Amino acid sequence: MNIDVLLMTCCGFEDDGRQVRFFLDSPTPELSLTRDHPVRTNLFHLFAGIDADAVRDFLARHRCWEVMRLPPEYTPERGAAAVRISGRWHSGRHSPLYLFAATRRIRDEEHREQLRRAVGFLIASVLENPVRDHEYADLTLLRQVIDTAPLDTELCPAVEVGQ
Repeated sequence: MNIDVLLMTCCGFEDDGRQVRFFLDSPTPELSLTRDHPVRTNLFHLFAGIDADAVRDFLARHRCWEVMRLPPEYTPERGAAAVRISGRWHSGRHSPLYLFAATRRIRDEEHREQLRRAVGFLIASVLENPVRDHEYADLTLLRQVIDTAPLDTELCPAVEVGQ
């Protein structure tokens, strides 16, 4: 199994802990490195058992492919965790992460895009210079919530984040 080729032909993947599913845009997909966003489609390759473990091992060594991972569905628990993470990682009062942590909401699509850029920068920094084991996982969860959370809705009460 050539996982590099599989990742270049898929339009996204998800891992539910038991199996890994690679979504395809056609029965004969073409190689591409320019797909912008992961997409869930009706066509997919399904891997379980030792094949799924091999995919997970590959992805652990090649984190650049994480951009193709479909985020899990938004939940209030994930929203509260993202707000707490944002509060630890913001760079000051004018940061989009600070606004997110302070208001516990994503105002609009422009704010969402600012958050994506800020978290993308932080993830790149952590990949280049990791300090603590949980940093990458925390920032990945934050990015996933930013991508899936509803707009202009309080994601959690202040009491859940200690404010």
